Amino acid sequence: RWGAGVDDAPPPTDHQVIRRSPPAAALAVLAALVVAGCGGGGGADGAGGPAPMSAPLTGEQASLLADVLFDNLDAGGATFTISARTAAGDTMALTGEVDWVSHTGRADVAATGPEVDLAEVVWTEEVILERRPALLADLAFEYVARAPSPATRTIDRLVAVVAALAGEQRDNPLLIQQTPGSASFGVQELGGREVEVLRYGDENRYWLDAETGELVRFEQPPSTDRDAFVLDLTGRGPQVVTLPPIDATIPATDLGDRYPFA
Repeated sequence: RWGAGVDDAPPPTDHQVIRRSPPAAALAVLAALVVAGCGGGGGADGAGGPAPMSAPLTGEQASLLADVLFDNLDAGGATFTISARTAAGDTMALTGEVDWVSHTGRADVAATGPEVDLAEVVWTEEVILERRPALLADLAFEYVARAPSPATRTIDRLVAVVAALAGEQRDNPLLIQQTPGSASFGVQELGGREVEVLRYGDENRYWLDAETGELVRFEQPPSTDRDAFVLDLTGRGPQVVTLPPIDATIPATDLGDRYPFA
């Protein structure tokens, strides 16, 4: 079984475990998660530009937001892409799939900066598996296994955001509507279809299909004090995520100083 028991590592603490959003106030949990990444400058490709005019959320729009994460869980999973820029100005692009039912996912990674040699990430609720060919070139392993650290690692924070885009029940529309900063940016065009752009709180923007209400894009726009990213759901439906065999992995703790993020 994949879990925190890889090697003799201690169980992860609550802030290390990657889960979909819990039943209560799921949008608020997701908002707190993405705000956790702090630092200076930069924005993700595709985010930013002139800010469109906003208006307060209507009751109908708040209801759409209330359904978003539950509808994602009902879909079972999705394929996705992420374009991110870290606080230090490094870039990170992910292309992968998530199974919200089994709490697993994987993505190919292309990054600059400290994560430049990271080629793939696979995850469960309790374990992050990294494929780093350069690091493991002379070892009989393909993946490094470690506990998640979304508070300190951008890649883990992005994985946690993907996992948190599904919730087990509907949010409260009235509380969403009353949350300071929540607003509508009207109907826009994205990839040849009409989407309604809604903001929950001061930061997170949800781009919803204007006909179905399904989530198309989740965005944390550029800011002077945190990372920025654009997450696009490119397909919806059940996904099968195959985990690497345990004997193909090595705990990060066994690599000592060789692992650069110890």
